[in-house]
Amino acid sequence: MSSTIEEILTSSIGFIIAMVVLGAIIGVGLYGYWVYANHQTLENYLWPVAEVVPLKNGTYYLGIVNTGNEPIIIEDIYTNNSKVLSVDAKPLSHNQWFTETLSSLPVAVRVCSALDPKVCEVIPVHGWGYARLLGNGVWVDVVGSACYLDYWKVLWYNGNGGQIEESTDLSWFVPTNQTLNFIAKVYGGPVCSTYSTSTTNGNATTVCTWQTCYYPTISGPSSVEPNQNATFTLGCGSTTTFLGCQTFNNGGNNNGNNTNQPPGNSTNGPPNNGNKTNNPPPPQYYCTVYPSASDTVNGASGPSVSPSSATLKPGASKTFKFSVAGTTVTINGTTYVFEKWSISGPNNNEQTSNNPAQYTFTCPSNLSGNETYYINGVAVFQAQSSGGSGGGNGGTCNPNPNPAPICPGPPIITQ
Repeated sequence: MSSTIEEILTSSIGFIIAMVVLGAIIGVGLYGYWVYANHQTLENYLWPVAEVVPLKNGTYYLGIVNTGNEPIIIEDIYTNNSKVLSVDAKPLSHNQWFTETLSSLPVAVRVCSALDPKVCEVIPVHGWGYARLLGNGVWVDVVGSACYLDYWKVLWYNGNGGQIEESTDLSWFVPTNQTLNFIAKVYGGPVCSTYSTSTTNGNATTVCTWQTCYYPTISGPSSVEPNQNATFTLGCGSTTTFLGCQTFNNGGNNNGNNTNQPPGNSTNGPPNNGNKTNNPPPPQYYCTVYPSASDTVNGASGPSVSPSSATLKPGASKTFKFSVAGTTVTINGTTYVFEKWSISGPNNNEQTSNNPAQYTFTCPSNLSGNETYYINGVAVFQAQSSGGSGGGNGGTCNPNPNPAPICPGPPIITQ
């Protein structure tokens, strides 16, 4: 038996077997090195940059741009309240953006290579001041307040363009290497008031009538170069129109002397010695409402509310819709089932098992100034089976392996 083995090892067949074994060992080693080198190369070519823009209503606009040459995938967003939001989005190529509106401050983002999803890294999210260093673009701000405003609209164009409609202050960033041209419009009003003045001359009294109309205005630049700001200011305008005069005797009977000219030399307004009998309308006040949605399972159900805000005139109402994307979620082996929405607001507190749930807010009719209100909706889930507690790993793990996708939104506009 031993002589047979010795003959195999010393024969040409033995040599071939040895070469095959040696080749396999070398091949495995080279493949392992190639896998390691490829992993390191992809990791070195991941160049995502994440920026956040805080807004006045307490929400945050997150923008992530791929500054490298390798395509990347946004996997998770980490927030300052230990939530992990999974993202379902298309891969980003060079200089492409991903944007999202969040109710919590994002602090870090996990991105992976689109060529090899095992190659991932966690990057920090920088503040809005640093966002200006991302590249060429224009920051657009709409500020101020306007009387009798329904909403404003700002349009921009330079080959590619876009527009935003809103009724409150807003800021957003438009990445561009070209001059941006703007068109700004306001909608609402006019609201008019008619008033009279009277002058007496002997037995005759002349009554003249004017009408003043108030309307919203917006002013700003028609074009802006890259790396500059475009600020649009809301305001209130008015026009006064002379309607005509009538002359009466002291008994109050019309003596038939009508005129289309006001007394004296005034043509654009009442005479200085006139007695105004009606005052212009007072300024219009509004209710601004900000709703928020959350759940008791660390955001795993995908809670949301629509619309995200509303501006209402006194006495007007608005219905907000609260919903979760998934009514059953599993966290570390424990299944949680949606039970109810618990909604608290300035009008009343409501609890309902409906999904979506609705909450109607009515602006008070006796406003003495602009008022801000908040509505908070919480989706309550109940555990249906035993298992690990949610939010393990120090509260930084993904509580749901299959969460609802995050929908993209403004205000960082992709050209």
